[in-house]
Amino acid sequence: MKKEKMITRWSEESLHEINKKADSILLCAFLMILGLIFLKYIPMFIYGKDILSDASAHLTITFFVLYVVWNFVDNKKFKQIFFILAFFVLIFVSYQRVLVGAHNTIGLLLGTIVSLISISLSNCLTNRNLYSSKSSQRLSRRPLKK
Repeated sequence: MKKEKMITRWSEESLHEINKKADSILLCAFLMILGLIFLKYIPMFIYGKDILSDASAHLTITFFVLYVVWNFVDNKKFKQIFFILAFFVLIFVSYQRVLVGAHNTIGLLLGTIVSLISISLSNCLTNRNLYSSKSSQRLSRRPLKK
């Protein structure tokens, strides 16, 4: 009986953790898309498709793919190796975008800023459990100050 409770509790905790990671990934994707709309597609609509200072979608998508993989890496030693590998992948994508003349440094900087802000906000919002019912119950139990 106790063993069954432990297995059920373990699976509930792991499902909660996976749901939390999925919420973080979906929120990050939404924020990145929103950032790209405002800093890539609207400037392209206004100034034309050949501008260099629009946010780099390639860099933002690369950040997103690396962020998804990072969420599911559990080994601490592998995270260090992955961090170094991700750094070189991002440098390669950035260099390639400048080399083909698709972006300048401002476009790469905007893509990086959109990505880092999206990742930071999604982590902050999902770690605070703003979407869970437990946090709303905890907030509703607080006494009113007079």
